Amino acid sequence: IVSYDVYLYELRAHYETRTPPQPRQVVPEEGALTPAAREPELWEVPVPELAPFIDAPPTQVVVPGSRKIVPCTECGGAANVTCKSCRGEGQIERVRKVKESNGSQRSETFKEACPVCRGYGKQACPRCEGAGQLLEEKLFSWSRHGKLYFSEDDLTGLHQLTIRTQAEEVFSSRVDPYEAHWYQVAPIKELLEEAIPGGGADGRLITAELVIKGVPIIEVDYTYKGKPH
Repeated sequence: IVSYDVYLYELRAHYETRTPPQPRQVVPEEGALTPAAREPELWEVPVPELAPFIDAPPTQVVVPGSRKIVPCTECGGAANVTCKSCRGEGQIERVRKVKESNGSQRSETFKEACPVCRGYGKQACPRCEGAGQLLEEKLFSWSRHGKLYFSEDDLTGLHQLTIRTQAEEVFSSRVDPYEAHWYQVAPIKELLEEAIPGGGADGRLITAELVIKGVPIIEVDYTYKGKPH
């Protein structure tokens, strides 16, 4: 008669993703620039505070301290550009029908002030809305999501369906996935080694919860009518 326990392991992993910051240029609004501050590293940027294991869809976050005023690349800081409607001439050609005294019609071409630039030949730059400058800032995409990982002791020779239905929870707690003592148990070590990089190149494992379920097993080897069972 041999008695022992077998265990099933479940690891709930929650990841935070922060993509590399990308620059964006927008028309500056009043008060858009804040006093100069140090631009923090990506993973130092404050993000919304959420309870553990609460998912968050991708959200654009501005990197504080990354905002600066730059000349508009469309107008070169001049605040206006050549009118595209009249090509800088200030006038556009129109065609109208003229009725002759004999009843016939002819087309007559004439010029009038461009309605877009009102005859000036230039118009406010559409890129910077006539400001001549743009606000440049860095943004990154921030999100959170979870994954489940499973492992188990060697169940070779055992009725696995029975074990899984009879298993009872014996441990459930948040764990530090980098603590050395968790790596002394082979199935847990496998879970952690799979989970830590599971958030991808731009993600980090921020919270982990380990659940262990166990089943007591008793094996009885005996002989009945000359045959082993």
